[in-house]
Amino acid sequence: MLPFRTNEIELNIPPKVITGSVTASSVSNYWIYPNGDDDKWWLLGSSPRGWQYEFTLSINTQSHGSHLTRKPFEYNGMDVKVGDWMAFTGDGICLKIVSVSSKQEGTVTLIAEDYQRYNTFKSSSGNPISGGSDCIIFELQESGLPIIDPLPTGPGDKFQSNVGARFARQNIRDNFELYLANNSLTKGEVVSAANGTISATTCSTAANMIGFVSMPGPGPDYVTIRPHNRFIDYDTTIPSGNPGDKIYLTDDNSLTLDGANSCGKTAFITVNSAIPTVITGTVNNPAFATSAFSIKINDTTVNFTGTETLVQIGSAINTANVPGVEASAPQENSTASSGTLSLAYGLVGGYVPFAATINGVAVSFTSDFYGSARYGVPVAAPEDMKLAIDAANVPNLEVSAPGDATLTLTELNGNAITIVNTQTDNTGTGGSGVGFAGTGSITGIPLNTSATSTFRLRLTRADGGPIDIYDNSLVFETITGVTSGQNGRPTVVAAVYDGLRQASTTVIADITDRDLLTPAVGDMAYVLDDGTGSFALYLWDGSAWRQLATEESAQVDARSYEINYSVGDPTTIFLGNVSVDRKIQSVSADVTVAFDDATANVLVGTVGDPDLLFDATAAEIAVVDTYFTHPEYFTANVAGQDTPFYVTVDPQAATVGNVTVKITYV
Repeated sequence: MLPFRTNEIELNIPPKVITGSVTASSVSNYWIYPNGDDDKWWLLGSSPRGWQYEFTLSINTQSHGSHLTRKPFEYNGMDVKVGDWMAFTGDGICLKIVSVSSKQEGTVTLIAEDYQRYNTFKSSSGNPISGGSDCIIFELQESGLPIIDPLPTGPGDKFQSNVGARFARQNIRDNFELYLANNSLTKGEVVSAANGTISATTCSTAANMIGFVSMPGPGPDYVTIRPHNRFIDYDTTIPSGNPGDKIYLTDDNSLTLDGANSCGKTAFITVNSAIPTVITGTVNNPAFATSAFSIKINDTTVNFTGTETLVQIGSAINTANVPGVEASAPQENSTASSGTLSLAYGLVGGYVPFAATINGVAVSFTSDFYGSARYGVPVAAPEDMKLAIDAANVPNLEVSAPGDATLTLTELNGNAITIVNTQTDNTGTGGSGVGFAGTGSITGIPLNTSATSTFRLRLTRADGGPIDIYDNSLVFETITGVTSGQNGRPTVVAAVYDGLRQASTTVIADITDRDLLTPAVGDMAYVLDDGTGSFALYLWDGSAWRQLATEESAQVDARSYEINYSVGDPTTIFLGNVSVDRKIQSVSADVTVAFDDATANVLVGTVGDPDLLFDATAAEIAVVDTYFTHPEYFTANVAGQDTPFYVTVDPQAATVGNVTVKITYV
């Protein structure tokens, strides 16, 4: 899921309405999950259609009257961002921009998506893009509606009608799509962001409710939410945490994930973590050999002498302290591609099951979902293999199966890729088959791909925002191969207001349930049984639960408890709970009927120490009298819980006897 950028309203900043023309286009990805058996537009349907497309656009400058934009009085290709939309002027067909590969003032290369395959299913031919080339790039406003003002020359009534209807029918502010891998959420379920994920709300996560499911999917990896409160989807000033993490205000009105060093007030709850923007150059071991020059990265000037090596180029960028951007020089990725060697069956596929190890990690290929749909036989296709390798979690390995019947393995640290075939397929006949990799194999991927020995410049922006490079001489971009772009996305958070995560009291059964809560500072828990049979009220201070009151302290917290025992009654009797930091002033045993066994005795204490307050020598209960002790004992408990006290009577062989035991504390 990538952002929609619905919250970038700024005073005296005009709407961005940039015109352009498509100079090249190609399918980047197909949709890989069918929506029912009769979906003919998905990857392996009868008439597959692209879901994401790569476009190269020639951009026209948009002039305006504001001096406050990135470049005063104009927008150009450098202003195109992830979350913008592009619409074809002839018919108003709209696509969401999900990645910007490179951009300059006059040209942009980007990937745009048929969001939720809206265009595909609207068209009788399933065509998700227009037949024309002229287009407009625009933004959405606060309520998720398009801002196309001024309307450029060219678009007609059909454009305006189709664009308006599309965003009225599919308003993304009211129905917000989130990426959530392998979810099984259903329509109407209330969901919470807690404990690092988004899931159906339970009692323990109810305080982190963010909305309800308005539409499951599309596919198993997305879900569409109707937010309870507004989602903020493109603010790089908000720190990124894991789903459910609270973002607090500080005394200087900034934001922090550190609740202990905040003013205790929650401003946002994290819904989706940021995905960093990572731009890696295309030139190996770049080095400058020119005169001194300067560039700007996100409006910060970076100076070069013109003689820097790769390491020195990165050092110069980091020394300039470009906000949020860090330069590094990683080893070039190592890549192993299908079809490099001969294929056993003339295509990338193998009869399941088969197995291999990749860099020492075992991978079993057992699913033929995509292969059966594509070939009509139990064969694992590239998509099946990708899912199996992803599930094995091979360190630093990225797997690509874009839907063109190919499979690519990329070692992100440039290390070697070593494959060992451990189980051959059965050729569909049950006989001895071929392995996953090698010559005459299922994939034609080499068994051994050497580590790379070259290095490239990489720029990373952790908050997912764009990396914009202004290089008038083009020396930097030409020599390093690093261009402006954005392939990440900022964090998505839920705003906290209208009762969401305000300090509140939650009623729960016991201490175990209390400890499952995800509270914010100031939240309280009303525990029906604190372990002593009494209720208790606790306050979360940001790091621990603090007891405010108990059932006993809710009364005047200086009182007496008493019980009466006669021979034949249970011999261990609960006397009462005494709250923390109280003094046991006196304990008495009033014998009204003498016990007819001189060895009978009575004790008062706790479960662990039965004669803590009153031992067997404190009373001679074979004699009618009133007996006292004054223990001056102070109750204490690190968890803040009350101390329960009990009376234990041992009647020995007595057949009669009655005693009233009383405890008084202040």
